[in-house]
Amino acid sequence: MKTMYVKFKEPKVKQVKETIENGKVVRLFIQLDWYGMGIGNHTIYKKDGMFVWTDRQSPIPVRKFPSIESLMWEYELPKSLKSNIEKL
Repeated sequence: MKTMYVKFKEPKVKQVKETIENGKVVRLFIQLDWYGMGIGNHTIYKKDGMFVWTDRQSPIPVRKFPSIESLMWEYELPKSLKSNIEKL
């Protein structure tokens, strides 16, 4: 049996903006360069204990995740975004 390795190229963070209400970050706007798929504009917020990811360009425009790790894994997000998402 032969082992194969796949190297994924994570998207490049172009911009992160925080929406702050009452001194707390409530929403993140993230602009990512997905290379061959173009620039994506995404919003992340927390609702009912879930992390909500929105992507108007996707066939599934709204997805919910129980943890930051599962969200980051699903979209292969750069580790640098974790500290931003933890503020939610």
